[in-house]
Amino acid sequence: VRATGILSDTYHEISVTMDLDREGQVTGCTGSFLRAPDVVCFENISLLKRFSGAVFPGCHKREIARIIGGAQGCEHLVNLLSDMEKTIARSGFRFNNVGA
Repeated sequence: VRATGILSDTYHEISVTMDLDREGQVTGCTGSFLRAPDVVCFENISLLKRFSGAVFPGCHKREIARIIGGAQGCEHLVNLLSDMEKTIARSGFRFNNVGA
């Protein structure tokens, strides 16, 4: 499964693409900032690779924030990933061993 999320507002333009296997485990996660107000935002995009191996469906916002920078992270990137997780969870796609 491939999921793509995009956030565009006055200050941010973010794109994230995540690949998941049949178990909901992340096999790849990349992204880019085209526009952001702070250098920390651009630095945090490199942390997306930390999702590799994680089971994403069911990953709560606090866990997402911890993975990509904690208190020093970009809140907009966390919100985008959290929205992606909710969309995946509600999509009806049945991952093996997730939600069983």
